[in-house]
Amino acid sequence: MVFTTAYKTYMIEAYFRTGVQVNGIWQYSQRVCLDNFREHFPDLAVLEQDFYMCLAHSVGVFRETGSVTHKKGAGRPSIRTEELIIDVRNRIEQDPTQSLRHLSQEIGVSYETCRTVLTFM
Repeated sequence: MVFTTAYKTYMIEAYFRTGVQVNGIWQYSQRVCLDNFREHFPDLAVLEQDFYMCLAHSVGVFRETGSVTHKKGAGRPSIRTEELIIDVRNRIEQDPTQSLRHLSQEIGVSYETCRTVLTFM
């Protein structure tokens, strides 16, 4: 199941509401949090394992960034840098008959990356 931002926000709030300080250390209950979540969203079918995994990830992101949304820069970085675009274009201008497959092997990027660079040329 995919948890929306609204679900994650409620999840985080419910989790921190379960906090109890024992001997100076805060302890939280995932089980109580899940029960509160199911009570608040009764029409939503939630598997415990999915909920606990999302909760652990969301709490980690929240503690790190103060938000339940993805961290900035999350995801795979693009290899289409300005230098690569200039390199591909210069090589094609020098030898317009060179195949894209050969060019991609020469530069060390995928065929699709070379094609995309040339498409927006």
